[in-house]
Amino acid sequence: MTTLEHRTGRHKNVRERSLTIPLPSRLGLAAMVIAGVPFGIHLWFLAGGFFVHDDFLITYLAAQGSPLDVGYLFQNYNGHIAPGLFLTAWIVTAVAPLNFAVAMAPLVVAHLAALVVFWRLLVRCFGPRAALLLPFGVVAASPVILASTMWWAYAMQLLPLLLAMFSALYCHVGYLRTGRRRDAILTLVWTVVGMAFFEKAALFVGLLFGVTVLLGPGIARAWLAHRKLWLVHLGLLAVYAVVYFGLATAPVHETEISGAQVVELTRLMVVDTLFTPTLGFPVAGSVFEGSPALAEPVAALKLLGGLAALALVVGGLLVGRGRAGWAWTLLAGYLAVDVVLVALARMPLIGPMIGLDIRYIADAVPVLALCAAFAYLTPLGADGTRPARIPGRSLRVGLVALTAVVLAGATVSTVRLSPNLQFAASRTYVETAGAALRQQPGMVVYDSIVPSNVMIHWFGDQGRTSRVLGLLPDAPRFDEPTAAIFMLDGQGRPQEVKGVVNAVVGKPGPVPECGYPVTDQTTLVPLSGPVKGKRLIRLEYFTSAAGPVTINAGQTSFTLPLQEGVHLLQLVTDAEFDRIDLRRAPGATTACLVGVIIGEPLV
Repeated sequence: MTTLEHRTGRHKNVRERSLTIPLPSRLGLAAMVIAGVPFGIHLWFLAGGFFVHDDFLITYLAAQGSPLDVGYLFQNYNGHIAPGLFLTAWIVTAVAPLNFAVAMAPLVVAHLAALVVFWRLLVRCFGPRAALLLPFGVVAASPVILASTMWWAYAMQLLPLLLAMFSALYCHVGYLRTGRRRDAILTLVWTVVGMAFFEKAALFVGLLFGVTVLLGPGIARAWLAHRKLWLVHLGLLAVYAVVYFGLATAPVHETEISGAQVVELTRLMVVDTLFTPTLGFPVAGSVFEGSPALAEPVAALKLLGGLAALALVVGGLLVGRGRAGWAWTLLAGYLAVDVVLVALARMPLIGPMIGLDIRYIADAVPVLALCAAFAYLTPLGADGTRPARIPGRSLRVGLVALTAVVLAGATVSTVRLSPNLQFAASRTYVETAGAALRQQPGMVVYDSIVPSNVMIHWFGDQGRTSRVLGLLPDAPRFDEPTAAIFMLDGQGRPQEVKGVVNAVVGKPGPVPECGYPVTDQTTLVPLSGPVKGKRLIRLEYFTSAAGPVTINAGQTSFTLPLQEGVHLLQLVTDAEFDRIDLRRAPGATTACLVGVIIGEPLV
């Protein structure tokens, strides 16, 4: 504690006043260093990060939506109901569209705040002890958390969830210590905040009850002593369930799930993806660019990770006995929910290997760290009594060495995983296209499907160029009538469309050297076959006088000017039709339509 003396001389009768500024203790400084080093590395990788996949669709939806539109905030997004996420997306998109630094800024703040609250939670549970540096470091340096939050869309789910989780637990422990109603209310508020970003906040009530038991009173007393509070939490959970299941659509998969697949998924998620990197074993990322999955560990690493996880659990049971048993039960219950969610929603699409995706287990890292702390450390007594210090110098030195080894291994994993999640191909695509559009403003671009390393093919019709480039300052015009239309290649370079493939053509016109005369009466142009789906219509015409024309292709209608002379007019349609109708304005000079060809654009 440092005291600074501040004297004022405005009046001789004014007394001297002192200003007390608390400075971090040595333990607090050590925690800051442990968090600061991996977080600094994370920021360095974030500086080279970019948007990808869901990010583009979310920003597109944000640009179209409004924070006052309940339908926008509570939309069903791939099974997620996350109004907090969409509100955040709307704000950063309104401030600076497609600016990755601006988009990540509030999440970086949330990440820092979450670490601060997690440290304070540990201290509130166990008192200021050097042994807390290990579970704190496990969370602060977790490669599973740091690498997965390189992806903006996922970071908007996980980081607010962790901040809400830690804050709810911190307030709840405060309520258990003091009985303050304010802390109980804040616990509920933080639970609602978590639910606004990620449905896994529904698990908070289980964590809160588990921590209540771990702090001493036993299961029966933990329920009876705070029965009203638990009823309120269960009521909140029921309301959330009604809202969620009323708005979200459950995934329907025809693929059957076998018991062997669930066992394999559990091993991959719990041992290979959670325990192995969390306990400090260096892991590597998938060979597929932009994948948030780990490479499947070699046999030796699988064995070591499994043995280390077993040793952690058994050691905790030997040290903490009954308390450790409840801590591991709480962790097992949380992990079981994580595994079941992935088994039902994602495994039918990909198989058990989805268990190597770090996003589906990242939320369990702090739960593992907290449960391990309760297994090995005696919490503060109800009266705030501090437990005895760790006996023996050699044991304390060993704890420091273990902390250093775990943090070093975690940092190595972060450095290995993060580059693959900077999404360099997506950045290159957008930057290349942006540079070309600045050189040729007003370019018309055929709104085609983008490469899978920009938006994966699962997005279907939503994975189009307009979703990716539509918010650029010099955004192109998409699918507008034009003489020259361009498509972007796999690197984002515009290529002029020169023709079409899978063509349907207009049947020959009745007038030699004119084809189909287009007058103020409707001219029908029959086609060689039906047209269905998104296609490019190429019309060759000539006229001696400019003027408007109306063109109908099925349910799609265009009214636009024809230019004097010989020209090519290109239209994009997504209708179903087998003829084209044309009509000029009354009194307009006849135009000649000499060629019609419709198909998929060819560059």
